[in-house]
Amino acid sequence: MPDNQPAAAAQPVVREAMAHHYLFLALSLENAAAIEKLPASVWLAWQQGALEHQQGWLGTDGIIPAAAPLPDTDTGPRQQLYPPDQQPARWQRGADEYAAFAFAQAAGDAVTIHLGYGRSGAADAATWARLEAGVWSAPQLLRDASFYLGQTVCYAGRAASAADGQRQAEQLLPGVGGDLRLASLPWGGWLFDRVGLPERLALFYPDDDGAEQTAGRFLNQVLPELSLLAHKVSHQYSRAYWQRLRPQLAQEEQALSQVLLRGRALAQDLTGLEGQLQAIAAAYGRYAAGLGQFAQTMQGVRVNAANLEEEVGRRGLPEAGALRAWRQGAAGAVAQMQADKAFYEATVQEAEVTLRTLQIQVDLLRGQIEAEENRLAERRNGWLAVIGILLALGEYVDRELAYSVLCRVVTGMGRVCDPMTQLPGLALPLLRLALVVGVGLLLWGGLRLWRRAAA
Repeated sequence: MPDNQPAAAAQPVVREAMAHHYLFLALSLENAAAIEKLPASVWLAWQQGALEHQQGWLGTDGIIPAAAPLPDTDTGPRQQLYPPDQQPARWQRGADEYAAFAFAQAAGDAVTIHLGYGRSGAADAATWARLEAGVWSAPQLLRDASFYLGQTVCYAGRAASAADGQRQAEQLLPGVGGDLRLASLPWGGWLFDRVGLPERLALFYPDDDGAEQTAGRFLNQVLPELSLLAHKVSHQYSRAYWQRLRPQLAQEEQALSQVLLRGRALAQDLTGLEGQLQAIAAAYGRYAAGLGQFAQTMQGVRVNAANLEEEVGRRGLPEAGALRAWRQGAAGAVAQMQADKAFYEATVQEAEVTLRTLQIQVDLLRGQIEAEENRLAERRNGWLAVIGILLALGEYVDRELAYSVLCRVVTGMGRVCDPMTQLPGLALPLLRLALVVGVGLLLWGGLRLWRRAAA
């Protein structure tokens, strides 16, 4: 063998290898219509699929106990769903030296399924391959369901040194172009992740019983809690907002902007103004409905991002590796939604100003039309009153009065009025008409003089 033959890479010394698989489901989801609860059938499909896969991996058979039913509310205390009857989750040995456990609980508005796989003793490549096979790949149909929040897989074990832990992490988290990152935990553990593999972690810790106990608490309590919060933010932002709600808002905003653009040229008649007002109000109503959903989603992202920040700080965890990536992702989601909110509010302000302007124009035009209608109504009522008076006067013009007036006219012409003279048949109606018209002309003339004086 040549003297310059390269030495084989040292194999990491790792013992008590494990793989922890966390699956997260939403217990309830808010949509535009109502709050939708996780269906019992969906929960049954997840638990049966996971437990049957684990049983097959162990090489055992038997009846899988049914998990407890889902809680009726998403605001109650933590509730253990599996194992049933509040039995503790214990490692169950399989047909070989491998073991597994399963645990599920509902906390707040989410359900966590925690599946563990492990083997005592030294771990080699075959050990990790066997543990990798234990990680259940849920059917695409279940992963596409709206209640699925995400998953996290974390490999773990005792390492002789930090260097051994890093070498093992390099193998368990294969490179896809991203760097391997490290978060050194305050109790001595080393949490590795790789850029581009957001769902895969590796936790190694010193080879002593004290570190193993602390690592157990971290894997059973801390990591699932932090991972759940990160997945909640990702689900609400990426899936609920970016993929579904944001395209809808963009479409509604564009439609509203087009209506507002047309509304800048105000119509000159009441019908046109009312049409513009109704069109903008309808487009604004659809846009406002989407903004209501946006406000709910943004509030959820903010709350979960704040909870993640608080949990990391409360436990004194470093801002490094996956922990830093989770916090930056949550902060980035909040910042992007805040920027989008400012854009949405600008369109809302423009719509409200346009609506107020149109409403003012409509009110002014309606006032002018009503004033003109009132003026015409007053004139009409005045003429009706005059006509009524004239008709009433006409009733008083009888034969004697007509004859008396006619005699005065005849006498004024220098002729003698003979009382025995018979009036022609049309004389009385014509005389009545002449009197009514004369009085009417006098009233009309007086009304015109009064209006000129008032003006």
